[in-house]
Amino acid sequence: MGSAVAEGAGPQPVGCPFDFGDTWAIETPTAVRLLAHGSGTDAASVVTVVAHASAADCSPMIVYQSGVGDCLKGTPQSVAMVGAGADAGGESFTGVIPSFAAGTQVCWRISASACGVVLTDPAAGAASFDYTTR
Repeated sequence: MGSAVAEGAGPQPVGCPFDFGDTWAIETPTAVRLLAHGSGTDAASVVTVVAHASAADCSPMIVYQSGVGDCLKGTPQSVAMVGAGADAGGESFTGVIPSFAAGTQVCWRISASACGVVLTDPAAGAASFDYTTR
């Protein structure tokens, strides 16, 4: 399970029942599930992200950054996730990170609005999920 921590605002507000559930990424054409850190994907492939949350109305986004050899060289971008219904992990959402040239490192996290603040998974201050294209 992910932990919800307010981005740039300290801890999650007291009494806020929101939490992230399991989050993972899949190399879309092959359906291969990527590790949280250090996986490689085909440069021509988009990556599908699946995230779970305890609330359906949290408007989650995938926030990603990419750069050849170093994801921090890129400008942060975001893409909205769409609801995929409830399952055993909670409310499910999906979104797609576009393909990038070979040798590009992509770092990403989930951002969602809940209890009047923006929360992230991984939590603010923790390492983002990442993969590198080959």
